[in-house]
Amino acid sequence: MKKLGIIVPYRNRKAQLREFSRNIKFYLDGLGIPYHVFVISQDNAKQFNRGALLNIGFKYAEKELCDYVVFHDVDMIPANVDYSYSDVPLHMATNFLYFNEDEKPKETFEEYFGGVTMFTTEDFKKIDIDKMPNQKWHQIVSFIKSGVRIIGYCFIPFNLIIATILLVLSEIIGILEEMV
Repeated sequence: MKKLGIIVPYRNRKAQLREFSRNIKFYLDGLGIPYHVFVISQDNAKQFNRGALLNIGFKYAEKELCDYVVFHDVDMIPANVDYSYSDVPLHMATNFLYFNEDEKPKETFEEYFGGVTMFTTEDFKKIDIDKMPNQKWHQIVSFIKSGVRIIGYCFIPFNLIIATILLVLSEIIGILEEMV
């Protein structure tokens, strides 16, 4: 039987993690699928980086010889979900209880692909991480954009033309930031 790795990116949601841990164990034990749950935590010092946490979790799943992985948000509790192996990527976030009951379920690929997704380890290895956005460059460009914006605001009382030019420049840098 194929081994499942559940990868949960986590930061600062203790009540949700406690509820998720209890429910996922009960649910998966009932299915009889061999599994390992990886809760990958990030400290509060930096902006939450879900993608980096998923990549780290995937490395742990590889070490544990998982045949497939499910990237799983901590606030989605399985209600009627098939976690059995699939050789094609699956969007699974359709039959879950949401921790926050005010949330509306998101069910279609056109609107949403996330929350709970399944990949074989072989398929996920094919994703070229080197072509992904560079987090370090993104942070540098974001810092420059913020600096230009602050200087632009400082110029408002003194010279509206220079302030406008700087604020427009910060927006242009913001567009560049999205491409890095």
